[in-house]
Amino acid sequence: MFKHLTSFQNKRHADIAVWLAFVIASIFATQKAAAQCSAPSSLSVSSIKHDGAKVTWALPVGGATAYSWFVTLQGNTVQSGTGPLTQANVANLNAATQYQVQIHTICAGGALSNPLGPINFSTACAPVATPFTQNFNSTAVNALPTCWTGLNSVTTSAATWGAQIQSGSNKRLSISKYVMNDWIFTGGMNMEAGVSYTISFDYEASGSTVAGTLAMYEGTTPTPIDMNASPLVSLSLTNQTGTSASTFTPTTTGVYYFGWKATRNSTAAQLNMFLDNVKIEPTGCAAAPALSGITGIAANTATANWTNVATASGYEWKVVLKGNGVGAAAEASGSVGAGVTTVTATGLLGGVEYDFYIRSKCGDLNTSAWSGQMT
Repeated sequence: MFKHLTSFQNKRHADIAVWLAFVIASIFATQKAAAQCSAPSSLSVSSIKHDGAKVTWALPVGGATAYSWFVTLQGNTVQSGTGPLTQANVANLNAATQYQVQIHTICAGGALSNPLGPINFSTACAPVATPFTQNFNSTAVNALPTCWTGLNSVTTSAATWGAQIQSGSNKRLSISKYVMNDWIFTGGMNMEAGVSYTISFDYEASGSTVAGTLAMYEGTTPTPIDMNASPLVSLSLTNQTGTSASTFTPTTTGVYYFGWKATRNSTAAQLNMFLDNVKIEPTGCAAAPALSGITGIAANTATANWTNVATASGYEWKVVLKGNGVGAAAEASGSVGAGVTTVTATGLLGGVEYDFYIRSKCGDLNTSAWSGQMT
């Protein structure tokens, strides 16, 4: 009986040894295959938007004919692809979200090389509608507004754009340097093809007689490489203040960003530049209609009237509880076409006071500011 058990154990040990040998051989085979196929190099992410980005990499040692890439969110793959190119355009991502990306070479026989990465990148904020205004008063000192970004390309100075107190609670963006090559970018703006937009801002420069340049650009991502090469405006500034305004008409409907670049190269007294009161609004649709009266008030209805705006393609209206402001939830709302200057709100409650607001439409995406309130 004892001899029989020993024989059984010996056989079991032999089976385990064979299995271990197989596993070890498989590991060495995999490592050998990976060693014969190098990973790519120089992985980077650029042209980052609210819903996508461009991923690029360089050829591995020995070259390659195909690659496999993965974009992950909290460990889960959300985008992937294969192909022969050394770049990939990743789309359909979530706004203001951090992702990771890694890339492999596809080796002979279909095996993958060791990964290059992952590296992190964050998508831009969701785009907003126009009209848009920013006076920086609610921005923290030395910071940029939420969804704005900056880029300092001067290695000799860490100073860059940031909010500073002007007087009281009023703030503005400021930068003070001898040598400048500094960008700031807005968040994305939804804009419509063929619609003219006016972009205006206040500026000031002080502290030196050696000029610097403040130029404003538009582009498809908040990065210098994707800004249009020709600025919408370029100002040579020493000691002066003013307001600048220019127009931009997109050729395609989409998301656009605006950037200001401060440049200067001097060892004279440092120059102070200031930026304030940024406005981006449809050129011909900035005027809100003027309310002329509320008539026909009944138990559950009321009729509002307003003056026509010739450039408006229609109007949007809303009724809110009195005193809650235009941002409150609507008790009734709707839209009417161009040239219509009256509307009857229904479904209201008797004995309740309401405020009525109206604004102009300019195409499908853009509106004026709200006009109101009329009780």
